[in-house]
Amino acid sequence: MYKLDIFKRILIFILSFIICCSSKPESKQKKGEEMKEIFSPVVAGSFYPASQTELKGMLDKFDKQVKKTVENKGEVFGLISPHAGYIYSGRTAAYGFKLAEGRKYDLIVVMAPSHRMRGHKAAVLNYDTYKTPLGELPIDREAASELLKDTKNFISEPGYFKVEHSLEVQLPFVQYYLKDPKILPIIVPVYDKKALREIATSVYNSLKKKNVLYIASSDMSHYKPYDENNAVDEYSLSVLKKNDPDTLFDEEMQEKTQFCGIAPIVVLMNIARLAGADGPYVVFHENSGDTAGDKSAVVGYGSVAYFKGSKSKLKELKESESGGVKIEKEGNVKYTLTDEEKKELLTLARNSVEYYLKNKKEMDYRPKSDKLKEKGAAFVTLKKHGDLRGCIGHIMAFEPLYKSVLSNAVNAAVNDPRFMPVEMSELKDIEIEISVLTPLEPIKKEDIVLGRDGLVLTRGFNKGVFLPQVPEEAGWKTVDEYLAHLCLKAGLNMDCYKKGDIKLEKFEAIVFHESDFIKK
Repeated sequence: MYKLDIFKRILIFILSFIICCSSKPESKQKKGEEMKEIFSPVVAGSFYPASQTELKGMLDKFDKQVKKTVENKGEVFGLISPHAGYIYSGRTAAYGFKLAEGRKYDLIVVMAPSHRMRGHKAAVLNYDTYKTPLGELPIDREAASELLKDTKNFISEPGYFKVEHSLEVQLPFVQYYLKDPKILPIIVPVYDKKALREIATSVYNSLKKKNVLYIASSDMSHYKPYDENNAVDEYSLSVLKKNDPDTLFDEEMQEKTQFCGIAPIVVLMNIARLAGADGPYVVFHENSGDTAGDKSAVVGYGSVAYFKGSKSKLKELKESESGGVKIEKEGNVKYTLTDEEKKELLTLARNSVEYYLKNKKEMDYRPKSDKLKEKGAAFVTLKKHGDLRGCIGHIMAFEPLYKSVLSNAVNAAVNDPRFMPVEMSELKDIEIEISVLTPLEPIKKEDIVLGRDGLVLTRGFNKGVFLPQVPEEAGWKTVDEYLAHLCLKAGLNMDCYKKGDIKLEKFEAIVFHESDFIKK
């Protein structure tokens, strides 16, 4: 079954946009006091669940997947945290917030960029509370009023917050991990390093007597292929670790680094300098290709921390835990498809999309090759002028291969939640790529080949999956690193693979494109 047709989805999208962009704060009567101004959530139900139960369950799941990756006895002073939809970046965000779990702060200052509005001043949300599905977060109006005295650098303008997701997505994590938090929301739409220094100085001077956790909201490299994304992010993090806010800002303006939240990051770095904080420490890094599956156009996420009170040390896998296995690539995939079978699948993918767009139902099809009737798992990726336009697939073979391609082609075209449905007029500009996964087979640790074997690790109801290219793209040099991260993805301890109660299976991938076989 497929989701709403294109017209209904467009209508819902338009209505959602109108609702988000015209959202107004609620007013609620305090007992025996004046009216209370409450800022209502803007992106609940889109970037994260609107249901309290579902949201809490998702945060519980992230918490089980992450570990405290920094050994320290000091106070967590600042975090850089991603702000994409939770299914993409939630785990990375949890890695940072986990470090501050249960700590008591006088104030949490959440600083975020503006994706839709520019300005010369930072916007302060001067309301009583910010509401999320987990409840109301009290805003420190006294601290807000103090900042607003600096009229050169700050303004009270709720319009910035009504069309912005990057600040709000941090708040459920604040509520989940921290004790009785009081917040100060600030959006920084400023792109001038002198002004950012002044904003940082003003924030620090007005709050230096409080025990504050500063959060800067930012994603990293956007919509590049997996390998290119990791290369850009690696360079960006190397510049960040120099702890020079002016250098980082200059490199960002030259598009050498990529932080969409460069403004709040630079403010945080300047505040950390004024406070003598220790850092930055890169706690965790991954991208949407690691969490959502598609690797053709990914977004990078980093969790970064500053500390006060003592030096900190990142935990790393010990050399003694590594097997010393080098990354290899082997082209001898046992499961094969002929060129004719590949052509048939590519033609099927295109025809199935076209048929669905015309008839709003799945086409009937009988494959020519018996091989395509066997159970198989496939991902179908759509690209328009080289840019990702949709990608959905199966990791497990539970239906005939041709059926997996047929249904996933349609789903990639009309049901990928990241995109509006493909229209018929677009088809001529779309290139189709199919990745067929070889059947799963049991494998022992000592037989794993990095760069060749994708893995499925299972223990009970916990399951983690990595595609074959992940170890090389992530820079993991040993099988132990590969398995440790796979354990984490499955929501288990990093050493789960050393226990006897896990199941390991391998698969390989065959990838082919229309441009290789078919002239459109």
